[in-house]
Amino acid sequence: VAEPRDNVVANNIFIGSSGNQVDLRMDGENNRFVRNIVYYADPKAMLLAASPTTKKAVAECDDNVYFLAANQEPQIRGVGSLSDWKKLGFDQHSLVADPQFVDVERGDYRLRPESSAASVKLGAVLILCGGQLRA
Repeated sequence: VAEPRDNVVANNIFIGSSGNQVDLRMDGENNRFVRNIVYYADPKAMLLAASPTTKKAVAECDDNVYFLAANQEPQIRGVGSLSDWKKLGFDQHSLVADPQFVDVERGDYRLRPESSAASVKLGAVLILCGGQLRA
């Protein structure tokens, strides 16, 4: 989609993509990225990718849970750190925390009852593992 408008990306679990976990470099307007979990381990990978058009194209990016298993602060391509990203008004209520999946090694991405991601209030969930859709 060249100039996406009014799209909502919500209630997804993104697992271990290479490069950028989520790419928000787009034209368009009024798009939302909310109530998602993004989990990855590659310290060279970026959490998000943004561009000068992201501020106009993305109306809301919030209430997400982000976790880089390499114990480093997630980085945003085109912006800097997650802290810098928040200064732009995005992800004000998002968490950086281990979502506490039942068993990542075996691909069981259900949340444990004590998971900090429970506050995200996911509805029906799609799981994307390295770009592949899983049930």
